[in-house]
Amino acid sequence: MTFTLSADWWLAPAIVAVAAFAWAAWADRDNRPRGDYSFSGIASAFVYGIALIVSLIAWLIWAVLS
Repeated sequence: MTFTLSADWWLAPAIVAVAAFAWAAWADRDNRPRGDYSFSGIASAFVYGIALIVSLIAWLIWAVLS
């Protein structure tokens, strides 16, 4: 049995996805709740949502072009 993994064009959207979520984690590093009625959870969801959209667009472009 042979298993081959080739470094192909799928690495480009994977790198974009990792970079987007790394940016989201970096942007969300100081976002801690500061009381009972804080909007930190909404802000975190917004930042990670942006990273998710960027990642999905990268994978969509890869799927259309390949």
